Amino acid sequence: MTLILALLREDHIIFASDSRHVRGNPDGRYRNDDAWKVQPILNNTAMLGFSGDDHGEYIVSSLKRGGRLESGSLSIIVDAIREEAEKIFKKAIRSGNGPNLQFLLAGFEESMTVKVAHTFTLGGHYLNALPRSYDSNPKCDNFEIIGTQPHGALYVFRKCARDVRDLDSELRLACFALTEVAKYEIRVGGHPQIYIIRPDQQVEDRSSSLQSYISWSEEAGEKIRQLILSPSQP
Repeated sequence: MTLILALLREDHIIFASDSRHVRGNPDGRYRNDDAWKVQPILNNTAMLGFSGDDHGEYIVSSLKRGGRLESGSLSIIVDAIREEAEKIFKKAIRSGNGPNLQFLLAGFEESMTVKVAHTFTLGGHYLNALPRSYDSNPKCDNFEIIGTQPHGALYVFRKCARDVRDLDSELRLACFALTEVAKYEIRVGGHPQIYIIRPDQQVEDRSSSLQSYISWSEEAGEKIRQLILSPSQP
């Protein structure tokens, strides 16, 4: 399984993923933590993540080899993914019996002459595409998740995503979600992969400088556990 997150802000996007690859039995007995789950696209100005059936990796690889992830826009790449998937699963997708595939694309696209943070998610047996754009309304959810969506630890996104106001807080939020899920879901784990997407700039890879955030996340998770089990203890 996979956990990929996108947190939309007014002038940037936090794009995060785990890096565990499970092979063999459903219990994840055979695994490594060097999985390829995310891909810079549009000349390294946006990101694509994929989850589910291994055919997702095949689809992305095929589009990458053909140069179809580097030009156009997020919506054009969404169409390319669906076209490539239909080559393989044409009858299954059209009948609503397609494979378990999910894709998440994130970047900035022009809206009314202003660059706005956007995501597209593709999923379900028809590979329907659902768009989302940043909304300043405090009642709107400005994040997307694919992969292990039902996991209870992801409540933290709904609870905190509207209130984070600085980059450090956003990185803590992403790391905390990834490390908490990894504690209890054997198919999610490995070193977090986190990227910062900004309009008209190259994607910034923060994956190699996360140790302080990972350590904080582990300490915060343990502190919450202790507060529940022994609230009177210092």
